[in-house]
Amino acid sequence: MFLRIVERFRAVVETEGLPVAIAKVTATLRRLPMRGRTDSFDGTFHTETSAIVPLWRLKIPSSNAKFGTRYQTCDPSVFFSALRVVPEDPRELVFIDLGCGKGRTLILAAQQGFKRVMGVEFSPQLAAIARENIRCVGVTAEVLEMDACQFQPPDENLFIYLYNPFGDSVIAPVVKNLLLWSSKATKRLS
Repeated sequence: MFLRIVERFRAVVETEGLPVAIAKVTATLRRLPMRGRTDSFDGTFHTETSAIVPLWRLKIPSSNAKFGTRYQTCDPSVFFSALRVVPEDPRELVFIDLGCGKGRTLILAAQQGFKRVMGVEFSPQLAAIARENIRCVGVTAEVLEMDACQFQPPDENLFIYLYNPFGDSVIAPVVKNLLLWSSKATKRLS
């Protein structure tokens, strides 16, 4: 497959020029399936959450796409370590994964009994895979297809989870929105 792409690239460079060749090869790579190796989680649940996906392979409608990082799943042990530091009962919290990717943490959170499970993902392709994985496992979780900077959390007690979803240019407005939400929620409760 790789050799065919290289051969096609050379032929297009010769006939149509370098910019056209780059555009055509990029479009070809984007059409390749995003399926990859599976780990024990995917083997157990018959999902596809393991394969790393560079963002350049995705069509992302957000201007913040340039600040995102590649999709890479979280190992369940890392997820469970994060849960252990929270003293609240998960049944009293809404779990939100900003940059939920293919939905592995949404599945894990739903299995832990969170009151509600939500994921925010700015890639339509990853959001669709997350929804399919959730459906396949049979848990309840919602995937919102949007930029995390635009997300408005619900007025409930939250557990917000981030696994390296984006860089500093995006984290700053996300944290600002969360702090604004927190101050409004505090005022409503007092």
